Amino acid sequence: MNFRILAALLLSMGMGMAGNVVHRADFFLAHPYMGWLFPANEFLYGPLFFLYVVSMLNRKFWMEAIFFPAFYTVFAFSSF
Repeated sequence: MNFRILAALLLSMGMGMAGNVVHRADFFLAHPYMGWLFPANEFLYGPLFFLYVVSMLNRKFWMEAIFFPAFYTVFAFSSF
């Protein structure tokens, strides 16, 4: 389970880097409806890193993971 959280963290960081490249290429001028995807992933770095560290230190870490879906939902669908 630890490696899944680490994979999600690395995927989120990769999408953040890809978002910079896509923004530089003026992708959002042609497709403005895709603008919500990349900024929302930058808010996942902290919570995913926290969950990864807690999962490495404590095998019963799911009590801390309960609040993660609510955190992502609020920031993923909020307008920037």
